[in-house]
Amino acid sequence: MNLNEHAYIILKYILDFSFDEIFITDAKGNIIYTRKSEEKLFGIPHDKILNQNVFDLENEGIFVPSIIAKVLKAGKEKTLVQETRNKRKLIISGYPISDENNTLIGAISFSRDITEVETLKKRKRARSGCN
Repeated sequence: MNLNEHAYIILKYILDFSFDEIFITDAKGNIIYTRKSEEKLFGIPHDKILNQNVFDLENEGIFVPSIIAKVLKAGKEKTLVQETRNKRKLIISGYPISDENNTLIGAISFSRDITEVETLKKRKRARSGCN
């Protein structure tokens, strides 16, 4: 096995076992990688999201707003809080991916489910009488 094959295997493990949900798209917004855990967050089977376009999914109300769509339009990193159709609250950061000539070739986003954290904050505020 050569170095590139080892690097690919290592990268795949990093992506598959990351705590965050990861989406990678090409420059047109077509999803080329995502973890299967997005099924829980977005309520859509993995095979229905892979190879779909983030602009189309945003129009369908699946990613509203789509961080990757924002990154691809602006060409710079963005962070936002999003609530999914499954009532999960996510903090999402997106980054443009450029080649050695600084040409935009895609985007990557990292999402962390903060639903439980937000629920605990609300309970604490309710107990302390704060709003």
